[in-house]
Amino acid sequence: MSPLGVRALDMVEYMGKSGLTTAPREPTDEMVAAGMEASGGTETQVRAIFKAMIAAYDADGPGVAGVVG
Repeated sequence: MSPLGVRALDMVEYMGKSGLTTAPREPTDEMVAAGMEASGGTETQVRAIFKAMIAAYDADGPGVAGVVG
């Protein structure tokens, strides 16, 4: 494996140990269905909540630069 590949795997391991995961910018249909079941909200509400959560993390979270930099 290349040094870059090793570094990428190290970052994934670091994320897991830090309680982080990855998520798509747009929720999948399965994610929306799970959100609707858990919350009782509509598809539109669940999608809006998901997008707001991603946007809030992007604005306040460390982002990649805060972890890698």
